[in-house]
Amino acid sequence: MPRREAIYGLAIGVELILQGCASGPTEVTANSELVVESTSAALTGTYLEWANGTYSSNCTNYYAISPNWSLRISGVASMDNQALAVVMDNSTCTLTLTSLVTSESGKTTYTASPAITLGASYAGSASTFSSGSGTAFYGNAMLSATGFASNFTVDILYSDNPNNSAQQNLTGAWASVTASSATTVNSAPNYTFSFGSLAICTDNAFTVEGSCSSGSATVSPASSGPIYGDHYCVDSSLTAASPTFTQVDTAYAGTSCTATKTTISGNSAFNVAESSLSLTSLSTSPVYRTVIIHNSTNGVNSYQTFFMAFTQP
Repeated sequence: MPRREAIYGLAIGVELILQGCASGPTEVTANSELVVESTSAALTGTYLEWANGTYSSNCTNYYAISPNWSLRISGVASMDNQALAVVMDNSTCTLTLTSLVTSESGKTTYTASPAITLGASYAGSASTFSSGSGTAFYGNAMLSATGFASNFTVDILYSDNPNNSAQQNLTGAWASVTASSATTVNSAPNYTFSFGSLAICTDNAFTVEGSCSSGSATVSPASSGPIYGDHYCVDSSLTAASPTFTQVDTAYAGTSCTATKTTISGNSAFNVAESSLSLTSLSTSPVYRTVIIHNSTNGVNSYQTFFMAFTQP
């Protein structure tokens, strides 16, 4: 569904407003505001409507009423639980975020694994969110203050959609002919791709010949407003130009990416060498490779992909 601009997540701030109560303890109750706006959040065509969570037994009054709370983010639909409220100065109260509910048909609920204990900073590791099988996105959350002495904010950070390039096509050449190139510009991370000096050649049986296959593709940061990645890898499992977040995330953790994972040093262009593509034959054409660029903010993963199809000459 991070987008803090392109990837890295959308941060939603939910501000809790201090109010007095004449007949009982002073409490903080929920009101929401959007802290960081994004034009391409990971839940394309949908938005977050509320968060669900639980009180610890140390939360005066409210745990006894119900151990579960809901916190409005947007919309007006009825929430699953009573609105989040905390007794003022109840500093031993611990809040845990357990799920996020979207505007999708049926108000799809994405469950956090593990649930996120809300503290004054983001959790050390992001949680996965799923409405069934597979990871739909990653999320993390924090409080602006944990003492509940005054107004405070709940910040929710969640993954952007993978930034998928259009398919990059490279037709293999006979030994003496070099390959053509193509470039694609994307955001989040917003690198551009060029085949550069990369050349693939085969023998008559379409076996890739190392003697004349050489060079490298070039991946460059955008000239305006660049968003950088921290690692990249070359994947051989993806077979489509626009994979889902789950497919990219699974591929990045897979065998081919683990073997080729490389740190992106600094903010300069980097090369993807012909040898890292592990192309041995084009006898079954096309052969697919995907350059996956990874970035992580507070443990929340986002990706950009460049999908390549290598075909017989």
